[in-house]
Amino acid sequence: MEQKYRRIRRFAQIMALVMFWEIAAPVAVFALTSGPSQPEVQQFQAAGTSGMVDLFTGNFNYNIPLFELPGPNGSYPFNLSYASGISMDQEASWVGLGWNLNPGVITRQMRGLPDEFEGDKVIVEQDMKADQTYGITVSPNMEIFGGDISKGGLNITRKYYYNSYRGFGIVTSVGPSLDFGEAAGNHTNLGLSLSLDTQEGVGFNFSAGFSRYRKFTAHRFTASIGYHSRTGLSDLGLNYTKSRPKTGRNGKVTNHSNGGSTALSFASPGFTPETFLPKTSINLNGSLKMGFGGGAFANFAAGGFYHSSWLAKNKDTIPAYGYQNLEKAGEEDLMDINREKEGNLHKHTPNLPAPNLTYDLYTAVGQGMSGSFRAFRSDVGILHNRKVYAKSGGGNAGIDISGLHYGNDFGLNFSQSKSGRWNKHNNILTQAAANNHEFYHFAGKNGRVADYEPWYFRMLGESTSESTNNLAYIHDDDAVRIQLEKKISLPRKNFLAMPQLESKYGHALNLNTWERYHDDKARKPRNSVIHAISQAQLGGDNAALEEYHIQIYEQNGNQISPNPQDLKPYSRNHPGHHTAGITVANPAGMRYVYALPAYNKKQVEASFSVDGSNVPCGPRIGIKIKNGKIDYKIPHTDQFYNRKEIPEYAHSYLLTSILGQDYVDADSIPGPSDGDFGFWVKFNYVRVNETFKWRTPFTEASFDKGRLPLLSDDKANYMYGEKEIWYLSSAETKTHISEWHLSRRLDGKGAAAELQNMPSPGNLASIQAGYAYKIDSIGLYSKIERIQNGILNPNADPISMAHFEYSYELCGNVPNNVNFDPTPGASAPANSGKLSLKKLWFTQQNSSRGAHSPYQFGYDASGNLSNPAYDGHAQDRWGTPKPYTNFCDNAEYPYTNQYGSRASLDSAASAWSLKEITLPTGGIMRIDYEADDYAYVQNKRAARMFKIKSLTSGAISDITYTQDYKSNYTQGERRRIYFETPFPIASKADLDPYFAGM
Repeated sequence: MEQKYRRIRRFAQIMALVMFWEIAAPVAVFALTSGPSQPEVQQFQAAGTSGMVDLFTGNFNYNIPLFELPGPNGSYPFNLSYASGISMDQEASWVGLGWNLNPGVITRQMRGLPDEFEGDKVIVEQDMKADQTYGITVSPNMEIFGGDISKGGLNITRKYYYNSYRGFGIVTSVGPSLDFGEAAGNHTNLGLSLSLDTQEGVGFNFSAGFSRYRKFTAHRFTASIGYHSRTGLSDLGLNYTKSRPKTGRNGKVTNHSNGGSTALSFASPGFTPETFLPKTSINLNGSLKMGFGGGAFANFAAGGFYHSSWLAKNKDTIPAYGYQNLEKAGEEDLMDINREKEGNLHKHTPNLPAPNLTYDLYTAVGQGMSGSFRAFRSDVGILHNRKVYAKSGGGNAGIDISGLHYGNDFGLNFSQSKSGRWNKHNNILTQAAANNHEFYHFAGKNGRVADYEPWYFRMLGESTSESTNNLAYIHDDDAVRIQLEKKISLPRKNFLAMPQLESKYGHALNLNTWERYHDDKARKPRNSVIHAISQAQLGGDNAALEEYHIQIYEQNGNQISPNPQDLKPYSRNHPGHHTAGITVANPAGMRYVYALPAYNKKQVEASFSVDGSNVPCGPRIGIKIKNGKIDYKIPHTDQFYNRKEIPEYAHSYLLTSILGQDYVDADSIPGPSDGDFGFWVKFNYVRVNETFKWRTPFTEASFDKGRLPLLSDDKANYMYGEKEIWYLSSAETKTHISEWHLSRRLDGKGAAAELQNMPSPGNLASIQAGYAYKIDSIGLYSKIERIQNGILNPNADPISMAHFEYSYELCGNVPNNVNFDPTPGASAPANSGKLSLKKLWFTQQNSSRGAHSPYQFGYDASGNLSNPAYDGHAQDRWGTPKPYTNFCDNAEYPYTNQYGSRASLDSAASAWSLKEITLPTGGIMRIDYEADDYAYVQNKRAARMFKIKSLTSGAISDITYTQDYKSNYTQGERRRIYFETPFPIASKADLDPYFAGM
């Protein structure tokens, strides 16, 4: 019982950590063009929200009801919401920075690959400078006879080489060896090697060998150890070989041997860019050895070598399969998975890299609807990387000359390695194929009972039941692993994967008896109804489900209003396996239909070599463009280029209708219409741009300096894409309609191209293209007055009208504003910031009295700390403003300043946030902010980062306390780490808090 509760406590701790991680390292990333999403879908508050402070985050929230859209059987409320915590790169929505008006949406956090991908093509381009090493070796050696030692040797080698990545190098190696000869059938030798490499440092290797001969059988044992000045202990090795001569029928004597070896490497792997493409390598060696004898035997050896490794191809198109279609992925396809902490494996590796199925996360919101869900699979299968081959070939040639003797040797070699699925000696895989066993592979719907679901949606945190048989066959909630059986009969004593699960207690269960298919033929139980329908199931524009037959407004000029436009059928020209929409039912039986997918049409991720010699810290660097392409062939760099393009996918699903329990589609018009019975609300949208270009960063590229002493590994990267831009244009019930009037705004412009640098003044067209829009007003009308005989009545008076007034005062001189000034160090021009809501008022029919009693919003836009201009350098890693003296300050120390002036910290935390609200009644609400701070992370004291001032064995000038902190401190090692403290240390008591708990 105690073990059970201990597991529960551990699970609770893990879940608490997950909740904290969402605060400490949120997944959402803001960009000036919002990345693949839209700011209008990123924030939602229910109309009934009354609390002004989020008790979980401490952020300020505010909610203003705008109107309710009436209907014969109910109404739908619309509200304006505000959330503080504004970051430097956060984009303003259609009602201003920090504000939003969201009728309802399903947002999607795409992880890995989009879940519905079924062979969608991911295009990968990669290039890098060939890794070439060539040089010569010179080796004057001496073999000495004498004394008690029968044989000895001294090997001295000098190697001169050039590497295309690291440049010239010289290696000097000295290797004395001792051979004690043979006595009583035993043979012992020792070897020592010292090397000095101008590029790699000092290396040391020691080896010892012992041989024993008994009855024509030789047993040989060797051991070795390596140490390197850069990496410390680098390797340990043990080897055993048993050999015995054997005479064949033809009288020929052959030597048969077997044995085993083990090697443990402690070396850290070098930086290898992620790649999907195979490599080819070649190795060539040549040598010449000449010698002469006397009391000692001297020889001289010289040789040359050449090694080269390069990409076998520079571009590939890879079929990709998302979480919902894993059963269709082949060995050469890309699966929707990631692995944690990948690296080299050895016998002491405690855990294999943990594979993760990167399913997407969805959040559905609307008035009366809220919940997060994801896809779950009904099967368990084998995960693998796509199959990639690497080929290697080479040869060697050598000539030995000693006096009148002459000898030579020649050799050729070829090898091929493969990464991918474990096929050989894998009984799990072979039995899955032979028995069609459901546990061992992902299974589709083909050949299954009609009710079988390969995958299904379920709300997160939902409590449902599970068959006890299914749990018993996997050791209930105990951790299990596939049983590995060592087979001596197999070549190299390989392991065999057995069809058994093994617990940490050694108990094994045979999976051949698991009749999962029969147990799970029924649909999985869940409490919520979440139904997704594909484009193919809808049958193109002739929607099989009437509520999915949606219509959209077409853009007409700068002003976006539904009045002069006609609703046209929405053309669904997307792949058939893509999700066309999702219907979610709430506990009251209301159906929320999200039938309009907002597509990110294209997404590019690129990384490439740059010349960072004149860019000390970043965070951005200009792109060198040649003939319209990136010029990454920078001398003395890796000349690396990687570009990955992901095809189109829906980033969100817009709410198109809400259908009550009593709704009946009673007329010939598809979907909700005036002739239908029961409660319904319909939402109509306008698409203002099909290929709005977004980019992160907006200009140039993000700079990654790599290792500080080197310029060769400097890289830059950016993300680019093209997406649809949708806005709500009208919402209607059977009796009323609301019309949303939009117009272009000065900020929020799209990028002009995938490759764009900071422009010269007056040339903003080179970086800006495509417009975002803002809400000017929303009118609520009675349908009887507004629509007469199917025609809009332009003289109809609105029942009420909400009006919005804006400025562009917040975060001035933002690059995607039409008034941006690219001049370095320029002050922010007027109206060059982000859209800022200043006033909101209501009018009723012909009365404009409400204009005299508006809501007014103040942001304290005059202060440098409360409203700094846009500067990608001047922020910490959370996007909070952080002034700097030089660019390197925040690049090298991106952490939040916790010990500055409290007033300054609070002012920075409140940057661009709402400070004052004047109510229509005349009352004034003032909002004060303080910087986030916390003393504990769960049960541990919160830590902070300090700048290292010095690594030295001597005193430095600004030390204020030099007594040893530890009473048992030894004087043998004088090196200490000195770091800056926020306050002077005057006593040991002042120092104690820094090391508490250590």
